[in-house]
Amino acid sequence: MNNNMKFGFAQYLSRGLDNQSIIIQKLSDESKRFFLNKNYGYGLKSLSIGIICVSKEFEQFFKPKKPKFIKSRVSVIDGLKVEYD
Repeated sequence: MNNNMKFGFAQYLSRGLDNQSIIIQKLSDESKRFFLNKNYGYGLKSLSIGIICVSKEFEQFFKPKKPKFIKSRVSVIDGLKVEYD
């Protein structure tokens, strides 16, 4: 059984921010390589970070949020089933 930690970024960007998407994707790829062979025990099997980038005119609708720690859950995001364990 593979006990290596899984890592990823989720990107939510408004129109016109394509350059930021490229930067975030490169950072995500580097981070995945860094965490590939790491094992932090049974309590931390995966880490996902959501990044929201919006144009100035939309900033008022996106306030900073506290981190969420999820024990186990199944969600559907953009039509894809995502299982958190």
